[in-house]
Amino acid sequence: MFDQLKAGFMDFKEKKAVDLPLNASVFEKILERQSIEGVEDLQVKIEEGLLILEGDTKVKKFGISKNIHFTLSLKPVHAEGRALQFELKKMKPLDFSAVHKKIFHKPPVVTYDERVIQIDLNAFDKVKAIPIGYIKEIAIQDEQFIVSIGL
Repeated sequence: MFDQLKAGFMDFKEKKAVDLPLNASVFEKILERQSIEGVEDLQVKIEEGLLILEGDTKVKKFGISKNIHFTLSLKPVHAEGRALQFELKKMKPLDFSAVHKKIFHKPPVVTYDERVIQIDLNAFDKVKAIPIGYIKEIAIQDEQFIVSIGL
C-alpha cells in the first residue's frame, strides 16, 4: 500500500496533476440530476472514444406527437477550465437542433450551442473535491475518460 501511495505521489509531482477516472455511470448520474424533461430511460456508455447516450423522447412535428428512441454520439474535443466540450457527431434516427437543445441545454452544468455540448465537471463530486486546478489533459482508457486536473 505504501508503494502505491508513493507511486501516486511521484506521478503527481511529475505531472502536477491528479488523474480522475470518469466512467459512463458518472455521466449518467449528472444527466439524470439535470432532470431532462421529456427524456426517459436514459443510458450512457463509452465506446470507441465516444460518449454514447440512448433514451426515449417525445417529438412533436406538424402537430403530431410521437415517441422515438434516440442515440447520440459525442466526441470529446476540448477542455476549458473545468468543463469538457463534446462535439455532437451523430444522432439517430432524427437530427433536430430542437431535440439537441431540449436534451442538453440545462445550465449551468450542461449547455448546448451549435452541436457543441459542454459539461461542467464541478458537478462531479470527485472533481469538486479538488479545490484548485483545471483540466490539463483528457484520455480515454478502458471505456472511461481519464481527466487530469492540475495547475
